[in-house]
Parts: sequence; C-alpha cells; structure tokens
Amino acid sequence: MRRLIGVLALLLLVAAVLLVLREPRRSTIQTTDASTTTPPTVETTDTSARDATTTILQETDTTAAAAETTRATTTTLPPDATAEFAITEIQFGANGFVAIANVGIVAGDLGGYALCSRPQYFQIPSIELEPLEAVWLAVGDGANLGDGAGIAKAVIPMNGRVGSIDRTDGELALFRSSAFEDAQQMVTYVEWGSAGHGRSQIAIDAGLWEPDAFLTIPADAFGIQSLAGTTRPAAGPQDWTAGLGG
Repeated sequence: MRRLIGVLALLLLVAAVLLVLREPRRSTIQTTDASTTTPPTVETTDTSARDATTTILQETDTTAAAAETTRATTTTLPPDATAEFAITEIQFGANGFVAIANVGIVAGDLGGYALCSRPQYFQIPSIELEPLEAVWLAVGDGANLGDGAGIAKAVIPMNGRVGSIDRTDGELALFRSSAFEDAQQMVTYVEWGSAGHGRSQIAIDAGLWEPDAFLTIPADAFGIQSLAGTTRPAAGPQDWTAGLGG
C-alpha cells in the first residue's frame, strides 16, 4: 500500500512538473503569435502608392495637354517671312489721311517707303509696325486727328506733300522706295475720277491695276477703303470701294 501511495505521489509530482513546463510554452507561443502579427498597413501602403501613381499620371496628363496646346497654338513662320505694308484707307481733303497697315505676319519698319501722287511724294520716316497695326499719314498737319483715335499706332503729318487728295480726281501709290519707275517697288495703287494718272502704267505693269480703270466716287463719299482690309494688299479696282459716308 505504501508503495502504491508513493507511486501515485510520484506520478502527481511528474504531472505537476509537466503542467508547469507546458504553461510557459503556451504563453510564449501566444506572445510570439501576438507580437509577430503584421499590422494592417498593407492597405495603407497600397493606397499611398496608388494615390502617388494617380498624381503622377494626372501631372503627366496635364503636362502632355499643355504641350499639345503649345503645339496647336505655335505658328512656325517661314524663314524668309517679311512684313508687308499696304494702303488700307484714304480720307479725302486737307484734314484727311492715308492709312497704311502691316498686312504681313511679322513686324517690320515702314521707314523708307514712299507715298506718291505724281509728281508729289512723301518719304515715310522710320516706324515699327506689328502685324495688323496701322499708321495714319495726315494730309495736313494732323492736328485734327489727335493720336489716331485708338485705331492707328501714330499720326505722321505730311503737310501737303502729296497735295490735298481731292475727292473728285486723283491717285495714290505706295512704293517700297523712291524708285517710282520700278514696277517691282510698287505695293499698292488706286486711282479715282479718271484713268491714266502719272503712276497708273507702273501699276498696270506691276499687276496692281487694269488699263482704263478708275473708281467713281459718290458726291457724299469722304473716302476710299480697301476691301482686302488687313489680310493682304489690294490687287486691283475690284479690291476698292468708295462711299464711306457723307
């Protein structure tokens, strides 16, 4: 009996020791599992990466769109592009003027050009005109024209050097220089009231006028206007109109 009791006591002791030994191991496993659990940061990381990628794509799209806009709005000018000047309007009388505009695609200096009504002419001083800009050459001193009424870049007085530009009869020609006998130097021409004025044959040779052609000016008109406007130089009688008012 005593031996049996001793054996039972020994078994209980062993069981207790085993229990003690197993309990910390379970705790360690639980602790290890808890400490090695990966925090739910993957979703956050993925979201940040996705947001960053989206931002980069958006910036790339914006840059590409801006580049496309630049390509669409940038005009490549021909390497030999030059300014092109032309008479665009005439107002009769001593208080009138002749409007000359840059109808080309690049800026240029009008200086050296000459306005002619044979035998009179006016050499135009230096003035830079951007495309579509115009200058008024005043028949007289230009005092009545002010600063161009916000239309012309400047008013240059001719002080009667091409006459009074009478409504009933006359001509006007614009030349690149004072070589008035050279048809290649003429850029604009118009005559009214009658044909055969001093520079009309040069204009015909230049392809800017037609034989025996002239404009008939209504009694109530105060000017002549180029129908080509600022798009190109007038190229003949068909490009001019009179009767701008009374």
